[in-house]
Amino acid sequence: MPTRVVEAFIDAYNSLDLTKLEALLDADVRLVHYGRGIAAEGREAVLALFARSADGPFPDRRFVPPRARLVDGDRVAVEHVWEATARADVPGMATAGEAVRMELCTIFTVRGDRIVAYDEYG
Repeated sequence: MPTRVVEAFIDAYNSLDLTKLEALLDADVRLVHYGRGIAAEGREAVLALFARSADGPFPDRRFVPPRARLVDGDRVAVEHVWEATARADVPGMATAGEAVRMELCTIFTVRGDRIVAYDEYG
């Protein structure tokens, strides 16, 4: 079950389906991207973060299909790549038109049919 929730999340993220993302996130979800210093608490804050990423400098951002996935109870670790092309200059990350690839490990904690924690390293 947790794997299906994570797969649905990645599909919804890649298609920027905020309605599906909302349905997959717990009301008290916590997101931390340790490599970028990004954190958000609560469904509305996390959804706003995802919406800003698509409306901002990386409108075509997406996760490439995972290379590896490990499941331990309610936790799913995914080794994957996030890629996008910068629409504008992003200091310390990319110049306009530059392709960006980030190697990531994302650990999702799933309770029932909702993601309660999203911890990303990379």
